[in-house]
Amino acid sequence: VEIFNTSPKAKGESGETGFNVGGYINIDEEYHILYSVGRDIWGRSDLIGYIALQWTFGEKEDNDKSKPFNKD
Repeated sequence: VEIFNTSPKAKGESGETGFNVGGYINIDEEYHILYSVGRDIWGRSDLIGYIALQWTFGEKEDNDKSKPFNKD
């Protein structure tokens, strides 16, 4: 959840306040869908949103705490 406020763009105009709600869905270990949607609650009543595909790559972490430390 995000709440944001923008300053007026010109003297005499009002600023805008709005909110976004977003999250992610893990498709697998490498691919994730990111999304966010929101709107202004003060000022213009714009609808804001996005959807994206995130690709993560690289060596996988070994989170097995039962293995002893490597003492090379």
